[in-house]
Amino acid sequence: MNRKQKTLFAIAAGLLGIILIILFSARFIVLSGYRALEKASAKENLQRVVNAIDGELDSLAASTGDYATWDETYRFMQDGNAGFIKANMDEASLTKLRVNLVAFVRPSGEILFAKAVDIKTAKAAPLPQGLERQFAASGPLLRHPSLQSTVKGVLLLHGTPVLVAAKPVLNNAGKGPIRGTLVMGRFIDAAETARLADMTRLPLEIRTCDQVSLNTAPFKAKRPLTLAKPFRVRRIDDDTLKGFALIGDLNNRPALIAQITIVRRIYQQGVETLRYFVFCCILISVVSLILSNWGLGKYFASQHQEETERLYAAAVEHSAAGMAILDAETGRVVRVNTGLSALLGYPPGLLEGALFRELLADDPESFECRRSAALRGEKPDWGELRLTRKDRSEAVMEPSGGVIRLDGRQFLCLTLHDVTGRKG
Repeated sequence: MNRKQKTLFAIAAGLLGIILIILFSARFIVLSGYRALEKASAKENLQRVVNAIDGELDSLAASTGDYATWDETYRFMQDGNAGFIKANMDEASLTKLRVNLVAFVRPSGEILFAKAVDIKTAKAAPLPQGLERQFAASGPLLRHPSLQSTVKGVLLLHGTPVLVAAKPVLNNAGKGPIRGTLVMGRFIDAAETARLADMTRLPLEIRTCDQVSLNTAPFKAKRPLTLAKPFRVRRIDDDTLKGFALIGDLNNRPALIAQITIVRRIYQQGVETLRYFVFCCILISVVSLILSNWGLGKYFASQHQEETERLYAAAVEHSAAGMAILDAETGRVVRVNTGLSALLGYPPGLLEGALFRELLADDPESFECRRSAALRGEKPDWGELRLTRKDRSEAVMEPSGGVIRLDGRQFLCLTLHDVTGRKG
């Protein structure tokens, strides 16, 4: 494995490590954030269901108040005349009010009149079992601390959930004394549940519950579902959540569980976002590796070229043969190697800038002619050159070389072999 491959492998390993760290962090941070967001959204939807039920109770309480604060009702609670019931409490009137149950109760708990209606058929229906037990004088329905008192909430009548509202019976002016209580109720049956689901635009189910059922799945958890903390969101699978809202009755006991089913669009969007993020990380890594491979190739190629040039320059510089580079136009020495400086007895660098012809011991004009011929592109016969050493002795050289072009300039490169010994 060469240096480029080793470097590329190190870069790839580093990128892989960084990507893994980023991905694990992103999975934890991003998906945790989306889970928290979908849980908050689910709780908001559960609150919408509770608000819808509260809205129905408010509407029921308003209808109850209209009849409870009325001179006719006030007189009925005293004389119990049948004409009032016939004129005002017939099945059609109660169906129009969407009231399944109506009861007039005296302060002692005596039921003066009670009636149940099937809203779907607008016909009378049997009274729910256990209704009488809800009208104890000390019970919440008949307890009115003031003339403006309103009691509303959920009752379980023999397993049947009912929304109820109770108002004290007063005259038109809203004055007393209180002659009794008017109670109106609406059954939470399949039709009412479907109506609430349509209002909230949520897939809704409502069923009764008690403390025992709250200790079983899916409600059993480290934190129990209570009226103080009534919401619970549970993951069913990667596509579905279920939300549960606990609703208490008038006695502040668990009575109903409202359940909604939620498609996990928020979480799925988080997963999709993470997938795009992973794709982008992989794409960036691949592009980085490609660019790194290209950059390293260029770098190591230039390094190799520079190293080769340095080796070549070192070989030329320390060659035993003399090397001289002249400006082809002027004949001035641009560079000589240490070999030529040593042959002529000059310190390195001293000859640079001098006219080469000044080093010639004889016939400089002949050299100039050959230099001019080389400039014209001819191949002159350099013959022999006699150079003057620093000690004024002569050195016989056999030259060879030619003209090269670099950065718009021409240079004459000469290789000088010392043949003084042979000539002597």
